[in-house]
Amino acid sequence: MRSVPAVTRIGLTPDELLLRTWSSAHPPAYAARLPDLAVLEGETLALVGSGTLRLLERLLAVLPRCTALDGAAAAAAGALRIRAQAAVRDGTRSLAVTEPFAGLDPAARALAVADLAGLGCLGLTTVVAVDDPVLAARLADRVVVVREGSPMVGYPVLTPSPRTEADVAPVTARLTARLVG
Repeated sequence: MRSVPAVTRIGLTPDELLLRTWSSAHPPAYAARLPDLAVLEGETLALVGSGTLRLLERLLAVLPRCTALDGAAAAAAGALRIRAQAAVRDGTRSLAVTEPFAGLDPAARALAVADLAGLGCLGLTTVVAVDDPVLAARLADRVVVVREGSPMVGYPVLTPSPRTEADVAPVTARLTARLVG
């Protein structure tokens, strides 16, 4: 079995960042916790970087009543929204979506971003693995940079939805710097 090389952490871990953003009077309600990452109930979390699918598999094991969706198959023509609503009716509390923008034209991509950003209104905890940091920042409450399957640093996206590229430019710049560096 191949060993994963040690990775030097830069900045705060996603959990450290999460804990610093919450006051002690209102502790967060966790949907799932791993030793190196926590996911809040109702949060939309985007994973960007290398090994996102490995981290998503680890989260699938601990997210309560989780449904996994192949985003490329589900995103076309609003099917993602329909499948998410069906999952809520069936009692799903969490969704894990892989590559929801693969092969979509810009109009369908914008619809998929809106659909994913709105899943929190249904009470769903959503974890999305994406390649594009701009789209990740537009749809998520928090974006986590992943290297070799390990979360490195998380960035909260503090602008309200819907978000434009200009709204998320500062977060996108930090994400791109972490992904390249």
